[in-house]
Amino acid sequence: MQQLLKCLEDHKYIYKIRTVGESTTVQDIFWAHPDSVKLFNTFPTVLLMDSTYKTNRYKMPLFEIVGVTSTEMSYNIGFAFIANEKEENFTWVLEMCLTLLKCKDTVPKVVVTDRDTALMNAVAKIFPNSTALVCQYHIYKNVRAKCKSLCSSKDVKSKQLWNTVMGAWEEVMYSPSEESYVDAVVQFRKVCEKFPKFINYVESTILDPLKEKLVRAWTNRVMHIGNTTTNRVESQHGVLKKYLLDSKGDLVKGWEAINKMLTVQLTEIQTSFGKNNTVVEHHFQGHFLYPMLVYNISRHALRLDEVNTHWKRLRIDDYAVEKDGNVDVTCLTEFNAIQERLKSVDYSMKLQIREQLHHIAFPETTSLTPPVEIAKTKGAKKRVKSSQCDSSTTRSPSYWEHVDSKFPDSPPSQSKPLIPKRKTARMGIFSPEPTPILRNPLIHHMPLFMHSYIEDIIDVKGDGHCGFRVVAEHLERLQYINDGLYPPKIMPISGIAPVDKWLTFPDMGHILATAYNKVVVELTKPEIGISETFFPLRGWLSIATNM
Repeated sequence: MQQLLKCLEDHKYIYKIRTVGESTTVQDIFWAHPDSVKLFNTFPTVLLMDSTYKTNRYKMPLFEIVGVTSTEMSYNIGFAFIANEKEENFTWVLEMCLTLLKCKDTVPKVVVTDRDTALMNAVAKIFPNSTALVCQYHIYKNVRAKCKSLCSSKDVKSKQLWNTVMGAWEEVMYSPSEESYVDAVVQFRKVCEKFPKFINYVESTILDPLKEKLVRAWTNRVMHIGNTTTNRVESQHGVLKKYLLDSKGDLVKGWEAINKMLTVQLTEIQTSFGKNNTVVEHHFQGHFLYPMLVYNISRHALRLDEVNTHWKRLRIDDYAVEKDGNVDVTCLTEFNAIQERLKSVDYSMKLQIREQLHHIAFPETTSLTPPVEIAKTKGAKKRVKSSQCDSSTTRSPSYWEHVDSKFPDSPPSQSKPLIPKRKTARMGIFSPEPTPILRNPLIHHMPLFMHSYIEDIIDVKGDGHCGFRVVAEHLERLQYINDGLYPPKIMPISGIAPVDKWLTFPDMGHILATAYNKVVVELTKPEIGISETFFPLRGWLSIATNM
């Protein structure tokens, strides 16, 4: 714990610790990066929260709170290792999160969680004026799992029946108004009239208690900026676990992984702000809708004062927040009160006050002890088959994943493929039919993992025009480019272009990519320079765009 507190202090994290009763054993610990706190005060509109597991040796759930920036990027507000997923634990964490807001009137408008009763109760207690939503994705998956286990018919194929039932359920979830919701529920009951247990589950467990937090007719009344699932926070779980080596590390290892992840995350967010601050010219005159808009819609149709402030902010710390953060906080009143109290209390109380002040001044000398590791005490010790499997950070399958494996949507194929699946090097995807390797001696100059993706290699003439020849060979415009750059009257006698006329990188990279709307990749040897990739500065790339 001393090392953990030293790391938190050195990197200026805001942290809070709660112990078990009067003991020194840590029960819950919460921390937040200083830049994450600035982001929270700038973009507090939506909060998404969820727990992940298999992150530490103490088997403590890791509770993450995530927000959304104006560039629609996710950022982590705070992390908490909690002893249990009970209402009191969630309440304590959310209270710590609330203290990060400098303006108490700036509370989140929307809080998205899964269907955890303890967490939902804590959210209602700490954020009573915020609109609570439940994850539509998890609800849909749970309803589909119940449908597979409770709905079956001899007259209709299972897959067809499930699709019909879930189609009716989607109409309920995505009802745009209360009137259409009533009609959709009537139709849903009609489709599922032969399955009373399923109808009872859906109505008593989901619709009756959660319809205002789930159905679009109610959720679209608030500004959730497109966040009606917990997918963002679960995505952050996956990103974090790429930095965690295993699930047997202590809290210091967990903090190191989180700190590395946040460093990359904050850099990407800052980059997104920079890109959005750059004005890019767009041309719409070629679009078929443009003639219909001319003289019909004013360029002042959308007033900037009507745009929500969430979308106007493009910096980690808003000016008002930054200005407020520079105000000095004085503690003279508290210090004077402590001095006066030291004069009036007995010796033992003076020692106690000094010890508390010592912990505040020197947190790395804390007497706190880490949580107790959970050990299995019943039965004989089992032989461990694989230590790698035991230390994996991969989450356990959920209820609906077990049901899907038992009732798959499509039957597994009985025939084995003639060509075994091969894992593509470094790419993490399976390619059942890899592209045959090109039979060209120049292929050996390319990285090995790229061989199966190369369709052709053209060796152009090295006469100083080679850079332009590469572009011209691909676009079949060699003569046009040569005539424009080197008219016959001024063509060098040697036939070799002077150095100042060569196509060089990186200055020509974005020009080529933008001019031809192609991705340009420059590969070179490490001893010569660095390899670079250039994307067009305007327009959208099609999925089939070739490099």
